Amino acid sequence: MPLEYSFWDVREFVVYGALAKGRWLIPEFVRTLRSQGKTVHVVDTRGGTLKGEPVAVSLDALDSTPEAALLVIEPASAEAAIADLADHGVKRVWIDTRGDSGAAARLARERGLEVIEERCPLLTMPGALGVHRLHATILRAFGRLPRP
Repeated sequence: MPLEYSFWDVREFVVYGALAKGRWLIPEFVRTLRSQGKTVHVVDTRGGTLKGEPVAVSLDALDSTPEAALLVIEPASAEAAIADLADHGVKRVWIDTRGDSGAAARLARERGLEVIEERCPLLTMPGALGVHRLHATILRAFGRLPRP
């Protein structure tokens, strides 16, 4: 099964960069994963809150090690975030920087992480709302998204 689908098979996630500017779907990532019974941590080096929930300022603040990360930060900060994730034992990363994630993706692979880059996580996330499933169906029909 392609990684875009098996990525979601783990039990614990971190949304890293949870307060990224202009990323209004981040709360949906958290809600959708939690609705599937997943543990989801939210981290952003700026701290703060996401929909009233405290946001950890680092992975050090977590009481466990997430297996996978949704990395949703600007490209300039992505490499440092990848190093942090790898140093903390995260095994999979979905990089969605809305920009050039090439250097971060290369670093992640060098550090042994499984990587998906620059594709919306909601296209394959179990439990995502219907509009995302429709978008995924269209992309699969045109060969732009692998089939499960």
